[in-house]
Amino acid sequence: MNYPNVEWIHGTADEASVAADGRLEFRVGSEAISAHRLILATGVRDELPPVPGLAERWGRSIFHCPYCHGYEMNAGPIGIIAASPLALHHAIMLPDWGSPTLFLNGVYTPSAEDLAAIARRGTQIEATLIARIDGHADVVLQDGRTISLNGLFTQPRTMLSSPVAEQLGCALEDGPMGVFIKVD
Repeated sequence: MNYPNVEWIHGTADEASVAADGRLEFRVGSEAISAHRLILATGVRDELPPVPGLAERWGRSIFHCPYCHGYEMNAGPIGIIAASPLALHHAIMLPDWGSPTLFLNGVYTPSAEDLAAIARRGTQIEATLIARIDGHADVVLQDGRTISLNGLFTQPRTMLSSPVAEQLGCALEDGPMGVFIKVD
């Protein structure tokens, strides 16, 4: 579809600033552009827990969203690698899609109330630290045991993938899942 007031420029805007007259200025490659408004669609990048073997399986057998990938677990054994207190959310939701085990991995210590909620849902808890992830989704623990699973879930932190919002003076806020642009 053609729009008479839109010009498509392919490239990346890595720098931006606000001019004295309030216009937004940015560069795409060698081309300088000035505008009254700018839509930021920078995306995010996931900051994964530092577990050997996790990054290589991210998006294939290790996921972040039970709603998106829970059904794919075929009602079988599912693992949750705690990366933050948000692991509680996974531990309570995932029994709808299988038999979960929450690997605390030294990152999350559930309160008595959390433990009761986890137990009510039937999620198992494993406190032994993870040595690595092997195979499809095999959790190798530091005590030598291996727990084979249909898949794993974790809670990555999201990071803005561009400095442009900050360069333009947008307010940033740190939330439970990572930094985001604060809006009114």
